[in-house]
Amino acid sequence: LSNQDIPLAYQVISGIQSQSTTNKMDERYSQVLVSLDNQIKANASSRLYNRVLAFQGNIEWTSMKSKYFSVVVKPAEKASALSSTIISPAIFQVNLGLEPVTLAKNERITHSFHAYFGPNEYEQMASYKLGVEKSISGGPIWYLGQILLKTMRFFYYKLFHNWGLAIIFLTLLVSIAAYPLSRKSL
Repeated sequence: LSNQDIPLAYQVISGIQSQSTTNKMDERYSQVLVSLDNQIKANASSRLYNRVLAFQGNIEWTSMKSKYFSVVVKPAEKASALSSTIISPAIFQVNLGLEPVTLAKNERITHSFHAYFGPNEYEQMASYKLGVEKSISGGPIWYLGQILLKTMRFFYYKLFHNWGLAIIFLTLLVSIAAYPLSRKSL
């Protein structure tokens, strides 16, 4: 190499591929999410297959999700560009561009990334404290489901150690809470 400074720019390319065959119902779960300037953007439509979507700005993390599994990559340094492609319901590709740097001769640079490869489970993702749990969302009713799930886990882990009893007691609790509403409708 020469004695001059060398500008360096590179991309981190990541992807996941499901080994299972997918059906039309599973296709709606295939998506690439990007946390861009504290907002979550998604590439999740079957109309977007083989179409590259590009994002510019402060990219905090990117997530490639299937129905039950996520791959989340969060750069420790600032990432400013991202392009994503859903090739098929089972194949995703994400190109994450970091800020260009200039290296002098014999100079080295190291980039760090946090990565999550695992199930789409909110509590497990939140335990890493990287903010990637925001990639799981089920709309407004999702929060109600989380409350019910935590209540059922409380019944299981703290009281009964039996999922059957936990479900029965959760059902009783919901029935008691909904009784005033059902009584008025009669």
